[in-house]
Amino acid sequence: MSAPKDSELIKITPSGFIYLRSLPHFIEYLSSVALHSPFGDQSVARRIADIWARCNAFPDLAFTLKHGVASQFRDYLVREKRRLDAGNPLFRERSREPEGLVSDISSTVNLASPIGGAC
Repeated sequence: MSAPKDSELIKITPSGFIYLRSLPHFIEYLSSVALHSPFGDQSVARRIADIWARCNAFPDLAFTLKHGVASQFRDYLVREKRRLDAGNPLFRERSREPEGLVSDISSTVNLASPIGGAC
């Protein structure tokens, strides 16, 4: 599967649209989506997979670990958004939806930070 080109349109189904609307508001959902998302930076993908690998021994991850995954996902999305903005001046102009999504994810991760900030 190749990355979409700037000239290509991506259709989001109604259920996909609902997921995009609810995604940024739940750490648990963010951490699960991060596990199954494609990453251009394989080191991020490995770190997230390594954290989720703990579920081989335990039925679920502690909230602090899910928050850590969501933080890494957020950081990656912020970097990717900046890269896309820099590489294509029209992207930033036309990217209100991605900008809002990255902003909402950042707010959720920041607000849900575990006490003491340790993950």
